[in-house]
Amino acid sequence: MPDSANTRKLVNQLTEQLRGLTEPNCEIRLKRARPWASITFSGTRYLFQIDCVSNIRERVRKKLEEFLPEHEFDLTGHFVADAQVKAASDQADHIRIEILTITDPVI
Repeated sequence: MPDSANTRKLVNQLTEQLRGLTEPNCEIRLKRARPWASITFSGTRYLFQIDCVSNIRERVRKKLEEFLPEHEFDLTGHFVADAQVKAASDQADHIRIEILTITDPVI
């Protein structure tokens, strides 16, 4: 993925909006970003990792599973086509979130 100012801005916007769905002491990190394209759209598939202390991790995971699929992200020049909590083992000490952003064709 190109390391441009626009890309950094989009990652920062996604991170801050995910922060609003978690707890203040959770750490959110981008683990991977891969270009994505279909015949009509292009975008990026992001994988974020959220680390929380063990006593709140399950509460945060459940909240994300409930609210993330319908959450309206506010992004400059992009929209979220899909957002989901990735399956993890019960022993996982983190939560993984996959988000597919699409470049807004109107802009």
